[in-house]
Amino acid sequence: MKYLQTLTEAQTALADLKDSTGLLLQFDPAVGQLAQCLANDRTIYVCGNGGSHNQASHLATEFVVRFKTDRRALAAHALGADVGLLTACANDYSYDQIFSREIEALGRPGDVLIGISTSGKSPNVNRAISIARHKGLGTIGLSGIKGLESDPDLDLRMPSDNTARIQELHLLICHMLVEAVEATVPV
Repeated sequence: MKYLQTLTEAQTALADLKDSTGLLLQFDPAVGQLAQCLANDRTIYVCGNGGSHNQASHLATEFVVRFKTDRRALAAHALGADVGLLTACANDYSYDQIFSREIEALGRPGDVLIGISTSGKSPNVNRAISIARHKGLGTIGLSGIKGLESDPDLDLRMPSDNTARIQELHLLICHMLVEAVEATVPV
C-alpha cells in the first residue's frame, strides 16, 4: 500500500503546482524568453546533474526533434553530454566547472541557459547560470521550493522539497515549455 501514499503525494504536489501563483507568473515570461531566443537563431542550453541531467537531455531532444508538432528543428543542447569533455574538465579544473566551461566556449548573447537542480544548490549548475548571465545569456531555473542560489532571470520553483516529486513536476514543466514554444515558432 506504500504506492498509494506515493500517488497521494504526487497528486498533492500537482495540486500545489496548479495553485502556485509564483510559478504561473514566471511561466509565460520563460516561454517568451525561449521563443525569442529561437526566433533570433540562438541556442537553448540545458544542464543538470543525475536525474536532472537526464531531464536536460530529454528537454533538449524535444526542442531539436519535435514534441507534438512537425516543425523545423530548434537549436538546443544538453551540456555535459560529451563524456570526454566532461571528464577532461572535471579532471583538469573541477566538477564545478563542467557546465560553465561549455557556456564560456559556446554561449552567445541572446542564447538561453536552463539550469535544473532539485535542491537549488548544485555548484556546477549555479556557476553555469552565473557565467551565462555575465555573458549576456538569458537564464531560467527549474528548481524546488527554495529556488536556485544563483538567482536566474526566471526560476520556475516547484512547490515541494521532495526530490522525486520535484523531478516529476520538472518533467511536466519541460513538456509544457516545449508545447508552448512549439505553438509560437514558425513551422
